[in-house]
Amino acid sequence: MANIARYKNGHLFSMDGSRTPLMKQIAVVLGAMNEVDFTNLDLFIGRIKQLCEVSHERNCKLYVDAE
Repeated sequence: MANIARYKNGHLFSMDGSRTPLMKQIAVVLGAMNEVDFTNLDLFIGRIKQLCEVSHERNCKLYVDAE
C-alpha cells in the first residue's frame, strides 16, 4: 500500500494545494508521507484543476470516481 493510500481518508489536504507546516508534519507522521508523495499529490491536484477548467470551459459535466 502506498503512503498516500494509507492517508487518503484523512481529508487533510484541500484541492487548492495549500498546506501548512503543521499539515505536512501530520501527514509525515500519521501517513508516513515523504517528498515523493507530496510531489505526486501536487501533480494530482494540478491535473484535477486542469480537468475542471476544461470541463467548465466546454460547459460539460465532470464525473469523478473516488477510486
